[in-house]
Amino acid sequence: MVKVYGTANSKAVRGAIAWFNEYNIEADFKNIEREGLTETELFMILQASEDGVQDILSTRSKVWQQKADCIEDLNLTQLTQLINENPSILKLPILLDRHKLQTGFRPDDIRIFLPRAFRKLERVMSSSQLSYEM
Repeated sequence: MVKVYGTANSKAVRGAIAWFNEYNIEADFKNIEREGLTETELFMILQASEDGVQDILSTRSKVWQQKADCIEDLNLTQLTQLINENPSILKLPILLDRHKLQTGFRPDDIRIFLPRAFRKLERVMSSSQLSYEM
């Protein structure tokens, strides 16, 4: 199951959920504006990231621009509190399963959540269509 963290009014979040529904992938949505993130959830997200906080925070947000100097010095509790008070600081949606993390909704990149066998079958079918058309 994929956990989708985001806000209800985000077009990218709605796009990601629709994509998961289209491919019959179970996705559990958590509205971070209403419910917030727990320290455990934030820890799991950061653990799955390659570059830690840099992977999940939006450098274009006003909050980031105001607090960029001190964000790296925050502990997990303080970072969780900052995010819960300012959800717009996150790149949304945050998509997380047991092995993969992605921020934002990009149809080509989100395919990593498709089962490997499905992606392989799709490639085979795509290449056979190409040879048939030639």
